[in-house]
Amino acid sequence: MSFKSVCLFSLLCFWMLPVQAGDIFQQAMVRLDRTVANATEVETLAQFRHKPMIVSFFMPNCKWCQKQHKNLKRIEQTCPNAQVIMLGVQGNYQRLKRELHKERNHFPAYVANKEIVQAIGSQSPVPMTLIFDEVGGLVLKTVGYTSKEKLIALSLEKQLDICHSI
Repeated sequence: MSFKSVCLFSLLCFWMLPVQAGDIFQQAMVRLDRTVANATEVETLAQFRHKPMIVSFFMPNCKWCQKQHKNLKRIEQTCPNAQVIMLGVQGNYQRLKRELHKERNHFPAYVANKEIVQAIGSQSPVPMTLIFDEVGGLVLKTVGYTSKEKLIALSLEKQLDICHSI
C-alpha cells in the first residue's frame, strides 16, 4: 500500500469517527419542518431508531441536493419502512426552511448542529447520505447524488434491506 493510500485511508477513518451512529442519535437539533410557533423546538434523532433511517444532508441552492430530495421521495414510495430525515447545513434557519418549502418537503427536517457540521467538515459534501439500521448502526455513507437503485443495492450489499426491514 502506498503512502498516499495509507494517508487517505487514515483521513477517511478519522473523518468518519465523529459521525458514528450513537453520536448522531444523541445530538440536539432545531426542527425545520414545524410551524412558526414551534420554530425553536429542539429534538434528537433517537425517536427514529425503530426502523432503517436514511439521513440526507442538504443546503440552499444546491441543484444536486434538490435532485437527491426528489430521489428520496421515490425511495419512500418504494420502501415505506425506511425513515428519511433531512439535515440542513451551510444556511441559516430561514434559508434552509425556504429550501424545504421549495422542494415540498414532508420528511422530518433539522438544522445540523455544530458538532455534526464539524464532523463532516466545514465544506460539507452535499448531498451526502447516511443509512442506519434499526438499532442505529451506521451501515452506509455516500457522498454526492446517489440514485434510488444504487442506494437500495448498496444497502443490500451491507445486509440491510431498507425496503423490507421490520
